[in-house]
Amino acid sequence: MKKKLFTFVLLAAMTVQCAAFAGTFSRGAEEGNANKISYAMEQSGHTGAPDVARNVKHYGATDKIFLGTWECTNDPHSTLTIQPVDPQTGGYHADFFFYRIAHAVAYANININGRQLDINQGTINERFDFRGKFEQTTQGIRFTITESSFMYLKPGQVYEYRRMKAKP
Repeated sequence: MKKKLFTFVLLAAMTVQCAAFAGTFSRGAEEGNANKISYAMEQSGHTGAPDVARNVKHYGATDKIFLGTWECTNDPHSTLTIQPVDPQTGGYHADFFFYRIAHAVAYANININGRQLDINQGTINERFDFRGKFEQTTQGIRFTITESSFMYLKPGQVYEYRRMKAKP
């Protein structure tokens, strides 16, 4: 009886140890890869201000500013569509088409100031990670890339957008 109990306790301890070791190893591997952007929740305030929960104070104004279909002022063939995804957290889905360059999709949250969207996870051509921020301008909205692992869309690049006119 003692031998069976000892074996059970030993196997249980080994299982816990292996699980703990595996978690530490995989987390360390991700942190060690400088080319991979980490999407941990605690890092979502990467632009200096944390995301806020979706509430009446912020999301009504933000929806009016950012939702819709946009065309790039530099290249009318490049478009952007922003739609709400999660009404509880203020999540938005951004779908970019950079003409002859890339297709990108991203998830954005309302910034603490309530008048800016921050992309804290995005993918370019289903292979490259990026981050950025949307801000309101007098003509529409501006998107600034803050991080990117895609060579043709670099940090610091700015894209200006105006609302796309409805076609008759």
